[in-house]
Order: sequence, then C-alpha cells, then structure tokens
Amino acid sequence: MLDAGHGGKDGGVVGKNTKVKESDLNLEITQRLGEQLEEMGFEVILTRKTQAGLYGLPTRGFKKRDMQRRKEIIEESNPDLVVSVHQNLYPTSGTRGAQVFYLKGDPEGEIFANALQTPLNKIYEKQDSKARVSKPAEYFMLTCAPCPSVIVECGF
Repeated sequence: MLDAGHGGKDGGVVGKNTKVKESDLNLEITQRLGEQLEEMGFEVILTRKTQAGLYGLPTRGFKKRDMQRRKEIIEESNPDLVVSVHQNLYPTSGTRGAQVFYLKGDPEGEIFANALQTPLNKIYEKQDSKARVSKPAEYFMLTCAPCPSVIVECGF
C-alpha cells in the first residue's frame, strides 16, 4: 500500500523556491514507485490516485475525514506493508535528508524502516547531508493497519 500524503485543499508544505506543493510531489513519488514495484511483480494499491483529497467536500473537519478514509482504504485492502510518503519542513535551509518513522513498539515496522533509511542516507550522502536514523512515532497513519507501516519523509 502506497499512501500519497495530503491532497486537495491540504497541500502540505510548499517548496520555498519551486512553490511545488507537498501533496503533488507525494503523489508523483507514489505513482512512480508504484509503477516500478508492479514491474517487479508486486501488487500495489494507492490510497490516493489524483490530486484530490479523500475527504469529500472541503468543509470543516475535512482533515479528519481524509485520514479516516485513508484508514478505511488500508483496512479494506489488508496490505502486507504500508508506506506513507511525505516531505518535511526544517527551519534551516541547509538541512537536508530523509527520515523514516515506524510505529513505536512494532519490531517489524522498525526493521522495515531501517531497511528504507539506509539507502535513503546513501542518496543524501552525495550531498554531504548528515545520516539520519529511523525513529519510532505514534502518528495516526502508523496505527491504521496490523501490518508494518512507515512514514517516509522523503526530504526537507
């Protein structure tokens, strides 16, 4: 399961120079990754396939409805793994990198997060960025499935 974070009215962070919305970048990443995984023989399900959010009308409480719909899609699909794709914001512009979060207390999630963190560090190493470590967290998206789930903050 690939989850493109944000969407619709909730654009997430916006690139300072590019003005690209996080939601659009997340969608592009999940679509490309999904295509590559399918070419390798994996069955891939995307929670969000368009720029729209998953909340229906953009009225009060849209964020909660969006998160609940993501949870429903995950539960209906019963995936083996969940990867929620995001971008991060850091107050210092020189700080770069990617960081993976897993559900606190989930040893399989920790193994999965570490397996993703290592190659991400290698990518950013070429830019002289500090290596990051995966971290436990209790974000809502990490609690939506009985399988290992991670949030990948692809960069900041």
